[in-house]
Amino acid sequence: MNFNTTGWTEQKRSDIKKNEMNNYDSFVRKSPERGLNDVIVVFDSADSLVKHFMHNVKEAGGNGTWVNDSSGIYSSGDINDVDTWTFGKDYPTFSKTIKALESGEVKDRYIKMFEEVKFEMYQKYPELYKLSETAVTKKRRRKFSEDGDELDIDRMMCGDPSMWMSLPKQDVAGKATTFFIDIGISAGVKTEILVESVIRSIALVDIVDKAGIATEIVVGAVTNKPTIGTRFVTPCCKAKHANEPLDLSRLLSFCLPGFFRSLIFNAYINLSEGRMEISGLGNGAWDFERNKEYFDFFNAIVKTRCRDHYWVDSSEMEVNIKNITNFINP
Repeated sequence: MNFNTTGWTEQKRSDIKKNEMNNYDSFVRKSPERGLNDVIVVFDSADSLVKHFMHNVKEAGGNGTWVNDSSGIYSSGDINDVDTWTFGKDYPTFSKTIKALESGEVKDRYIKMFEEVKFEMYQKYPELYKLSETAVTKKRRRKFSEDGDELDIDRMMCGDPSMWMSLPKQDVAGKATTFFIDIGISAGVKTEILVESVIRSIALVDIVDKAGIATEIVVGAVTNKPTIGTRFVTPCCKAKHANEPLDLSRLLSFCLPGFFRSLIFNAYINLSEGRMEISGLGNGAWDFERNKEYFDFFNAIVKTRCRDHYWVDSSEMEVNIKNITNFINP
């Protein structure tokens, strides 16, 4: 996954504490707002973030180089405490959330909803159904001719002059598109809406992937309230690389509210340059066009935002569909 780092500088790790893991890339740029910094931190994967968290946060059994926020974003320290706001009703504790992330069992719970959402999207947006047909029309198909690349023995034995076979490249060959899924989890978003919104985003990725386009996905939470010395810190995870198959067991794990309301919140707090002035992960409206350069960092052609069901019934879906269809058939 290549990042557009124009204007961004890779951050040095001189402040990494002894025994603290460092399995992420960090980029910084100067913001025009009060001379503050903008920071993007990209973990290799969700697994890397979980491993980092478990190693560094004392309450999760780590070495204690990371701290918990005093406002109680993370639970009190007992990983079996029930906290439905943070973790939702399906996996209401930290320990159950971690177990679900590690086992991939989330797929069994949400796969039916995933299929229902995808069917609904096909019905509501006929353009998406047309994308599903692209998988048939754009696949590489064997082509036989009197000269070519590979000899077909059966045709040669039958005396067929068209005994040479080739697999010509189709229009979508070599194309890959990046999705950036922003899960801004403000207090006003119910966990049920968060789950459905993530499923809707992944369903769109699945449709595009099946249309023959290689897809890569970054999942993160955009912040827009300052910490000390920082305008925003945005922790992200590489959810899927372009050369990887689409694994619903892994992707549907991002439906777990506790992944963001515990792990990402805590990463946000600890990766900032100082303690937080105020918690703000997911607060406020985030204007895609006004912050286009931020999304351009990920070279994302499709940008979806789950906060407050933002794009379910808005024109954002139509914009995404248009971007995709233009990308496939320029």
